[in-house]
Amino acid sequence: MREEAFIKVTASYVTAEAKPADAKSTATLTTATTADTKNTTKAAPTVASKPPAAPPKPPSTVIRGGIGIFYQRVSETLILNAERFNGENQQQFVVTDPAVLDLFPAIPPIEALNAFKLPQTRQQLSPDLTAYTSVRGSVSVEHQINKTYRVAFNYSFGRITHALRTVNINAPLGGTFNPADPTSGVRPLGKSAGNILEYQSNGYNRYQQLNVNFSGSLFKKVGFYLNYNLGKTHGIDGGSSGSPLDAYDFSNEWSRGNYDVRHRFYAYLNWQNKTGWSLNSFINASTGSPFNITTGHDTNGDNAFSERPAFATDLNKPGVIITPYGALDPNPVAGQKIIPRNFGQGLAFITVSMGAAKTWKFGKAIPPPSPPAIAGVVVSTTAAAAPAGNAKLPAKPPIQRPYSLTFSVYASNLLNRNNRGNPVGNMSSPYFLKTTVSSGQFFFFGPGGIGGGSSGNRNISFRLRLGF
Repeated sequence: MREEAFIKVTASYVTAEAKPADAKSTATLTTATTADTKNTTKAAPTVASKPPAAPPKPPSTVIRGGIGIFYQRVSETLILNAERFNGENQQQFVVTDPAVLDLFPAIPPIEALNAFKLPQTRQQLSPDLTAYTSVRGSVSVEHQINKTYRVAFNYSFGRITHALRTVNINAPLGGTFNPADPTSGVRPLGKSAGNILEYQSNGYNRYQQLNVNFSGSLFKKVGFYLNYNLGKTHGIDGGSSGSPLDAYDFSNEWSRGNYDVRHRFYAYLNWQNKTGWSLNSFINASTGSPFNITTGHDTNGDNAFSERPAFATDLNKPGVIITPYGALDPNPVAGQKIIPRNFGQGLAFITVSMGAAKTWKFGKAIPPPSPPAIAGVVVSTTAAAAPAGNAKLPAKPPIQRPYSLTFSVYASNLLNRNNRGNPVGNMSSPYFLKTTVSSGQFFFFGPGGIGGGSSGNRNISFRLRLGF
């Protein structure tokens, strides 16, 4: 992917505060004494220089924004596929004539195989195929509420044009195909040409996202991170849908994208103390993604089997199925309203995972390194003065030891919730609107890569690690 243009703007704001009065200069009298006690001289009074000004405080509010245009070149895979499946370079034969089969191990001539040639779906590049173009931008506001808490808002958007689609440009014309006769229909390039899949760059989609996150620490011991995401994605199909009555009618294909998950929520908590104990928890929840509902029949002759039903106008019509999305007619006729693409709504996803660990350090203590000596600097050996008032002594650095032993336990999907995948959307299937798989979404990964796997069943693991 190549970045064509990018603009970024950042603004910072800091709350004005009263500055303390400058400290006054102080005079200090110093005395220099030679080794000879008889010759003693006194130096003139000197004035100490003013201490350097404190560095400016970091801004409490930061606003960032950016926008960019990106291009992605046409993949070489498409070019290679068009060369391979051009109808000539690769052929397929299924021989059933014993006279030809008995020629083995000799290779029969091509003329003898032509009678057993199978029709092939050709692939080609559109003459106006162009690079995928994407315009993406975002603006965010981050605010440090106090020393403990921080909140951030981010809005992002994207508009993609020239997205890749694969269209059968030799499907039967609308109204000419009879599903009862697979060889029927008027094809623009003739029946002998068969199906021709053309790579076109006329797809487009849009997305918007609003992200809010809040982080900090509770009681100065429990760190937390909360994140909520509101998203919306719409786009056109990949080129293989079309109307159930006309393979070239894509007027009803603008709909929710395959990954249009409206709400997402993440929460992370972490606690640890000086004795080596640590606890952490991860919560992941989201609404379901959409899924497509199809009839399971090829009624427009494009060989895609992606036709969608219509909203039923006659509940007594054979084949009509009552669903949570209304009464659906898998055999629509002209004039009926076809349901939108990705009309089904998948199931929600929730998982809670936790981990705990205890670390023991042992071995001879490693003394802290001494600061390096600097030439010309005299290090005072005078005892440090006691802190005034109720001031606390500086904390001692932790003792470092050469060995550590860590025992940990991690539980993925602690509640053992059955997060089911999207239901089957094929109306011809006996499992229509039933879930046959578990969700493959992200679960919890603790240190070392512990995960719930694709099935998402509760997974409890124990580990013992020696560090040296």
